[in-house]
Amino acid sequence: MGEHLAFRRSSLASITPIRRPSGGAVLGVFIALVAFASGATLFATRVTDSPNKASWAMSPSSGLGLALFAIGLGCALLGRWRATRRVGLLTAIFGTLSVLTEIWSLAVTSPTPFSLAWIWAPSLQSRAIVGLAGLGLLLAEERTTSVLRLALLCLVGSIVAFIPANLALALALDFPAWVIGGSFAAFALTPAEQRLLAAQFSDNLALSLRCVGAAAAGLGLLLLAWNAERRAGFPWPRWLPPVTLLLGIWLSIAIAGALWAQEESNRSRPGPGIPQRTSTPLPEMTLAFGVTTAALLTVALWQTRRAATAAEQAKLANRQLQDEIAERRQTQELLAEREARLRLVLEQVPAIVWTTDQELRFTSASGAGLRALGMDDSSLLGNTVDSLVEADAERSFLLERYQLTLAGTPQEFELTYGGRNYAVRLEPLRDLSSEIVGVIGIALDITERAQIEAQLRYLALHDQLTGLPNRAHLLQHLAELAEAEGDAPRSSLPFALLLLDLDGFKQVNDTFGHPAGDRLLVEVSRRLSQCLRSSDLIARLGGDEFVIVAQVADEHAAMMLAERIARELERPIRIDGHTAAIRPSIGIAIGEPGRFDPDALLRDADIALYRAKALGRGQAVVFEPPMYRDTVTRARLEAQLREAFEQEQLSLRFQPIVELVSGRLYGFGAVLDWESAEQRIVPAEEIVPLAEDAGIIVPIGQWALREAVSWLAQAGARLPAMPALVLELASSELLRPELADDLDRLLSDAGIPAERMNLALRGSALLTATSGSVETLQALRSRGVPLFVGGYELGGTPLAVLTELPISGITIAPALISALDEGPLAPALVRALVGLACELGIAALAQGVRTHRQYAALAQFGCTLAQGELFGPPVDGAAALAFAQEAWHRILVPPLAMGQPD
Repeated sequence: MGEHLAFRRSSLASITPIRRPSGGAVLGVFIALVAFASGATLFATRVTDSPNKASWAMSPSSGLGLALFAIGLGCALLGRWRATRRVGLLTAIFGTLSVLTEIWSLAVTSPTPFSLAWIWAPSLQSRAIVGLAGLGLLLAEERTTSVLRLALLCLVGSIVAFIPANLALALALDFPAWVIGGSFAAFALTPAEQRLLAAQFSDNLALSLRCVGAAAAGLGLLLLAWNAERRAGFPWPRWLPPVTLLLGIWLSIAIAGALWAQEESNRSRPGPGIPQRTSTPLPEMTLAFGVTTAALLTVALWQTRRAATAAEQAKLANRQLQDEIAERRQTQELLAEREARLRLVLEQVPAIVWTTDQELRFTSASGAGLRALGMDDSSLLGNTVDSLVEADAERSFLLERYQLTLAGTPQEFELTYGGRNYAVRLEPLRDLSSEIVGVIGIALDITERAQIEAQLRYLALHDQLTGLPNRAHLLQHLAELAEAEGDAPRSSLPFALLLLDLDGFKQVNDTFGHPAGDRLLVEVSRRLSQCLRSSDLIARLGGDEFVIVAQVADEHAAMMLAERIARELERPIRIDGHTAAIRPSIGIAIGEPGRFDPDALLRDADIALYRAKALGRGQAVVFEPPMYRDTVTRARLEAQLREAFEQEQLSLRFQPIVELVSGRLYGFGAVLDWESAEQRIVPAEEIVPLAEDAGIIVPIGQWALREAVSWLAQAGARLPAMPALVLELASSELLRPELADDLDRLLSDAGIPAERMNLALRGSALLTATSGSVETLQALRSRGVPLFVGGYELGGTPLAVLTELPISGITIAPALISALDEGPLAPALVRALVGLACELGIAALAQGVRTHRQYAALAQFGCTLAQGELFGPPVDGAAALAFAQEAWHRILVPPLAMGQPD
């Protein structure tokens, strides 16, 4: 901006004057016209008075004068001042030719071959000065200003029109020639030479008068031009031009009178060869005075015009200077406005902008951020940057960053100062020569952004519901433990990773709604925090899964911690006026800092949790390496089961069900059959959990329904009466709301009564039954489909479901039937279950009957139906049909009287 405001005096030199007719052109035209009038008068006089009119008119002097007059007039009219060089060249050439011609003429007419009188002859001098004038023009073209060239050109136009020509140099040569020559002629020349010189003066009297007047006027004009160009280096005195003009007038009159007197004396004393002439000086003097006066008027006009032009140029320069001053003032005001606006912006922006010198002392500071810190620029100026920081570490950090910036490397970093966060950028401060003279810095207040980022980091690492660390936080913590080197006193101790799953949470969530489930999770988080140390990590993985990472001495300490957690969580929880009971299943994995893989440790805890859930509710299991092998085997079986289902390698096998009262065939129990790739027959009890874990239990269940209905249709067509069929359903299938409609459509299409298609459910499935599952069971029962609830084993049974759900019977698991031969407890349990079924008016189906003793005990207890190896092994559909045809009209086992033991 400073460059644009710099005032340049040289700009005045570039001022372009107003275009108008050139004063030099006016001057040249005026002098040329006066000269033309004088020359024309002389020409007419000489033609009429000269005894040799024709020769005078054709003389080289006359032709040269007319030619150069025409050229000067044309240049003046056209303003072609660049033709000065050409005019000077022509003038020099014709002047030289004229001199040679005059010398030849004098040599012919002179009585002597050579005489000094030739030198003083005005005719020869005038022709010589024409050549010198042309040479002066040639030299002046490159060495003088346009005003001087104009003056010289006007002189040439004037002088050559009079013939002989003249210039300032002509006056310097002619005056001494005429004065000294006249004196020399009076005292040094012979009378004959004096008479010859007088004759020449007499012959050129009129021309000599005009020559003297023009010379004086020309000298005055030239001096005036030089005086106007005083700035160009010609400081002439002010009095010189008028004195020169007056001297020229006086000399013109004096010399004219002297020449006239000389001529009169010669006329009275004519010599040999001297023609007698008659002449009067008055007309010649008058003409000379007129020419001189015209020159003076011309000079005055030119001076007036030049003064007017100078005034115009001065006004224009003044106006342009005023414009530049106004523009400069406007630019300064704009700069000040921008500076004020920039300062205002800096005062509003929550930032701090500062500069330092090479010694890291503050040289300027501004910004609204200063006010936020309770500071101003005066509190910083002169202080060093390290004086604002007290901590040695922070001071060293800052000094290092500033030194790198002074070395030419910009720096960016974040800094906390005065309880606020700043993003700082440092740049080298350079002068106009690009040398680093300090540092310029800007600090943006990012406190709000830092708070938002901290909140985002918290949300990214914590559970939004409970506020506990989430999976990402857990993995980060485990990664830190895995990289620990054991330097801390407690870092060498092993730690336990406990993976918790809340049994019963799903029922609370489905029964009381998701808000109640959320409050339950919050209460669980609170209880876990109370029973653990502050150094222990509690994380929620999602749903009802929690992870605890705690330092323990060994596996026994880990089990003790798990028991304490279980006792704390098993206490009743009040939610919205209801009491919720939950029990955690816990899988435990032990790790040592720096010697474990986080992913593997989580996997081991998950395997232990799976084993704990398989053992029942509220169990805790510590991971052991064989569990991993079992898990790998199970994963392989899941993959094989998925492949077998896709390749239609699964089948249904049918095992006879007998009425204990009559001993006759009641129907068949349909079980899944699969021979694995290891040529091992996988029991149905393993297939269903595998299918559930593999996520294909629902499509397998749909396939099993179609196969069962198809077999019933064949049995109905080949047997006298359609047998009953009992097919076990997985708990996942109850989640399909369209199950009842699909089964009803299959039975209707096959023409099978609904009461012949019995569905069996595991008792554990009812523990996690949702409202949707209950609705599905009610829809099936409303369509006439009998429902059996099974899976009753040692360890507890949800007996309440017998009265709450629309069931048609219960199944007694093979494990409980096998225990009938092992002690008194199992018979008592079986007797109680059978008695409960009788009291409820529903059937009791005992599964896994292998011996007559078991059969007799069941008959004695009043069990209605039995299924097992005692009556026949599971067979394929064709064999089952053949067995049914053969056994339909016979008793499979002899009936026993009620209460009669085997």
